[in-house]
Amino acid sequence: MVFAWVHVYLASHLLLKIPPALGCCCHVCMYRRLGLREALQCMDLERARVLTKVTMFWLKRVRDLSPVLRDLLGVQNVWCDTRTEQNSQNFVLWAGYILEQR
Repeated sequence: MVFAWVHVYLASHLLLKIPPALGCCCHVCMYRRLGLREALQCMDLERARVLTKVTMFWLKRVRDLSPVLRDLLGVQNVWCDTRTEQNSQNFVLWAGYILEQR
């Protein structure tokens, strides 16, 4: 099974119903024998919306907890690598543990 990765910036905020200011894009993984049009027609947009909302939830929690954690620890800044959802989840869980222990 060979996949071709296509990075599509087509008004994905319209497809996924998320704010365009977030700079989102749509990643399509498809068989090489399918064209882009066919791949886009086969997309499960409801699943994509749910996954986007889950990712946005974790990013929002990181943004909400960072200033609180920074003030509690008395440091200039707290940084989280949010390039992956797993990193965001780990930060939120760690921050929650630290805040519970205060």
